[in-house]
Amino acid sequence: MLYVFVISMVICDVIILVTLATLSPITLTKPISLNTYNFKTDTNEIGHIISCTCQYKTEYTIAIYCYKALLLLFGVFFSIQLRGLRNYSKEVHTGNTTFAIYNITAIGIVGVICVVALSNTTNHQAMYSVIAVCILIGVTASLLLLFGKSIQGLW
Repeated sequence: MLYVFVISMVICDVIILVTLATLSPITLTKPISLNTYNFKTDTNEIGHIISCTCQYKTEYTIAIYCYKALLLLFGVFFSIQLRGLRNYSKEVHTGNTTFAIYNITAIGIVGVICVVALSNTTNHQAMYSVIAVCILIGVTASLLLLFGKSIQGLW
């Protein structure tokens, strides 16, 4: 049953992505020039910001964020239901599972806010760093919470 759920989530992602690509292809925007002059070395650095955009970018962003938010709400509901179980297997640590889902939800919310805030600024490269840090922290912390006790038992 879990495999069917995961495959259906991937199919939904593919459908949303293919729909966006067919309705609104991605195009390059006009390059924005950034000139910075360094008085110490008497040099002028000319940089360009080239970004991609599409006609329905806002609608796509809203659709994908709402879909992922529904999945996170399902995860939070699942963790609340797990926390209420008393006669659950000792091998599955419900407290750690619950905390891992809350962790992913919190990091996802912070990541989305940071990415939206940085998307149309001159520091747009920092957006990719924020995404990488959110993925790294979320995955590492969740794996440690879910499998930490099992690894600790090996020692």
